[in-house]
Amino acid sequence: MADAKITGTWFEFVHHNQAEGKYWNDAIVNFTEAQWRRKIQEMAAAGIDTVVLMSVALDFKCFYKSRIFREYKIRCDNVLDVVLDEADAAGLSFFVGNGFWGRWDDFSTASDEQANARRPDGIVELLDKFGRHESFVGWYWPDEAEINPLFSPSFIDYVNRQSAVARELDASKKTLIAPYGTNKVRDGDLEFVRQLRNIDVDIIAYQDEVGVRKTGIERLESIWGVISRAHSQAPRIRLWADVEIFDFEGEVYKSALAPAELERISFQIETAARHVEKVLVYQYQGMLNPASSPALCGHPRSTDLYAGLAGKYIK
Repeated sequence: MADAKITGTWFEFVHHNQAEGKYWNDAIVNFTEAQWRRKIQEMAAAGIDTVVLMSVALDFKCFYKSRIFREYKIRCDNVLDVVLDEADAAGLSFFVGNGFWGRWDDFSTASDEQANARRPDGIVELLDKFGRHESFVGWYWPDEAEINPLFSPSFIDYVNRQSAVARELDASKKTLIAPYGTNKVRDGDLEFVRQLRNIDVDIIAYQDEVGVRKTGIERLESIWGVISRAHSQAPRIRLWADVEIFDFEGEVYKSALAPAELERISFQIETAARHVEKVLVYQYQGMLNPASSPALCGHPRSTDLYAGLAGKYIK
């Protein structure tokens, strides 16, 4: 279905898990405005046209001047405005993550009433401050949940509540989620199809879960086949892939992320592309850097992975 190309990526101002972000958090919090702009230019030059901003808040602080939380202090002032402005110039599409309005590591936040109360305020405020940007094309609802083997009712409620507010305020903006638990979807499960028909989202970019070691690459063809067959019965929702191009240096979730082997990543991209409309990766930052970049951020092997992907999976 899709070309076997990386055309989208996740993006962040601070990686939420400090252990995972060992190789790039210190760099990006000290980026100048020129370096943030250069990073956007780099992604566009690599053939990326779609960027998913993980979140606009973290640790009860915001990456913009907000009435909801105090500001997260990093070197670049007005960083969200800066990257959206550069994305406008580069012709990129940004999905803005409306979160984290609770603790990022509390997976009950989809039903957390304090967080639920902040989310509509976030949508209103973000549209008011940044809605003028042409690159701001949609929303990402970042408090993801596991499919096991169905979406939980609280997750569907979380998505539908936000989408209702967002569509009322600006119906032109699309909505995106990226759930995990994709290896648990059951082939031919009519209840899962019913959920797809009733969840108010435009795009689902399923995590392939290879980087987090939940899925071996030998299972990917079967998993993507199950998901694509379900989506054929709910064609309103576009089917994208969230391909994990990382590995962990040690224990999963408790050690640094590092670029995975090129052969593994190639297999992931090629397999996903046979079933989905678009291949996104988690993520450009940290895992990919042109060797000549003045905005380097990431693992030392990130330049090798960039070179290995160049010309085939990226420009």
